[in-house]
Amino acid sequence: MTIVGIPLGLFVLLALALVYSIGYVVSTLALGRLVVKEPTSRYLAFMAGWGALRVIALVPFVAGLAWLVATVLGLGTLWVAARAAPSEVRPAAPLPPVPS
Repeated sequence: MTIVGIPLGLFVLLALALVYSIGYVVSTLALGRLVVKEPTSRYLAFMAGWGALRVIALVPFVAGLAWLVATVLGLGTLWVAARAAPSEVRPAAPLPPVPS
């Protein structure tokens, strides 16, 4: 059990770190989009959201709470976006026959 369990546990731990990081990035972009509106660059929106979260993270206890809230909201945003996406891919309309 331990020979299989320890590597599996480490793999799950690293996978969760990746998933939580993706959730944090998505929430950072969403927060930045609240500040910087749509026609501008998404990189600028990301940097604005990241800067806001980093300023909040200067307070010791609030930093962990902000990370938790941002990660949960980011993962929730991804969940809603995945559920709202069309579930089936419709093929394009067939091309008309070429006259010969």
